[in-house]
Amino acid sequence: MGRAKASDATGPHLTDRQRKILHAIEGSVQASGYPPTMREIGDAVGLASTSSVAYQLSALDVENGDIVAAMLKDDTSADGQATVKTFKKTDEHVWLIPQNSAYTPIVGDEAKILGKVVAVLRRV
Repeated sequence: MGRAKASDATGPHLTDRQRKILHAIEGSVQASGYPPTMREIGDAVGLASTSSVAYQLSALDVENGDIVAAMLKDDTSADGQATVKTFKKTDEHVWLIPQNSAYTPIVGDEAKILGKVVAVLRRV
């Protein structure tokens, strides 16, 4: 199984600028072996401000199947229910996809994303 290219993984919900940013990152990694700087990304896509690049990167951060912690509204609890799922966004909905195929995806339009999972500690 080959590695998916950024253009294959972007989906229809990304803006043209976000697609250009992904292509710039992919091109830099292929050419030099490491990702570009914020300034290099900005130059590649026509953004003068590194804060604009940072904003676009943060928008992309949760767009491409990241694992997130989310708080779901729950009829049985005033606090809601926390869960960890894979985040997917389509034109119609935000989806929270379980890793276990025995469970069904959750429409996460009303979910509050608490954060992105960056590491899992199996032992402390």
